[in-house]
Amino acid sequence: MDDVDASCREQIGDESSVAAPGQRLRAHEAWVVPAERVREEVTEWTWKAFWRSTVEQQAIAVVAKQLQMSVGSVYIARSRVMARLREVVAQPNEQ
Repeated sequence: MDDVDASCREQIGDESSVAAPGQRLRAHEAWVVPAERVREEVTEWTWKAFWRSTVEQQAIAVVAKQLQMSVGSVYIARSRVMARLREVVAQPNEQ
């Protein structure tokens, strides 16, 4: 989950951020906890396709070639992970 943590730190800032520690923790939990949960629910290839095309903002065709997937499969993987992330974030107390 190091890649999720690193991305989260980039999004919300590091320890020198002007945000209060509690705010940083809430922002971290708002992204990392749902991402970890969804990552456990999907296949490795689905997660990689999502991560590379969305978080790393690599071109879909490049990701497809790297992962030996079709372009359509990358779009589907990205869409499914995003939909699941939205569900998890919308219901944060659900276990």
